[in-house]
Amino acid sequence: IPKNFDVIVANPPYTRQEEIGDKKYKDEIRKVALTFDNKKVIDMSAKAGIYAYFFTHSAHFLKERGVMGYIVSNSWMDVDFGKDLQKFFLDNFKINSIIEFDKRAFEEASINTVIIILEKLMGKENKNLRNNNLVKFVRIKKHLATEEIISLINKIDKSFENKTAKVILKKQEELYEEDKWTKYLRAPEIVFDILKNKNICELKEVADINRAITTNANDFFVLSKEKAKELGIESKYIKPVISSPRLIKTLELEPIDINEVIFM
Repeated sequence: IPKNFDVIVANPPYTRQEEIGDKKYKDEIRKVALTFDNKKVIDMSAKAGIYAYFFTHSAHFLKERGVMGYIVSNSWMDVDFGKDLQKFFLDNFKINSIIEFDKRAFEEASINTVIIILEKLMGKENKNLRNNNLVKFVRIKKHLATEEIISLINKIDKSFENKTAKVILKKQEELYEEDKWTKYLRAPEIVFDILKNKNICELKEVADINRAITTNANDFFVLSKEKAKELGIESKYIKPVISSPRLIKTLELEPIDINEVIFM
């Protein structure tokens, strides 16, 4: 088996951190996968799903200037441990492209996926090459053959949107300041115009925000008002809840608009 490879292609398991195994096994995975050149330790939240360790571990076996192509859960673009994975990419690779599909890549899969293409380019001497690289965020809107997708991506030299695809080019250096990259794949143009508006502020400037406890069993704890009434749960044990922003149909939200409760 060669020591290093020109290309690594993978579709690792999408398991959550709770499914990796016991603490001893998980600690061993972290020790192996997050140590680089026997000295450099990559920061990674212990909440990371196992696919995050596939990225860091497989980088050991990729040649400098080698290419890594993964199809993987898109959750890393929205969760806390994703920040650590994003920094790992920014510090050690030229990010060629991140590709998402309106139609799920694998119809039988129960989770959304993205394809990410990376070119290994480590070291301080390559910092400028990494920082000046233009990352291609690509959303494919309709079915295309693989060859058509490759051709489209290779020809990209500016941001655009049409019936086939949406593309945003972003200088890699600028992504250090961004926590969540999903907006470059999904957000309509008006979102970026709104963010530039001086009258817009972050929610933390006008409200107290805290992270609640994760239930890990939403099917049990989150239920409709009708179901709570049917089960006879006393009002002191339930509170109104919005379990998804998709359920918000108005900007002027009233209690009557909330049809879910959480069992406290």
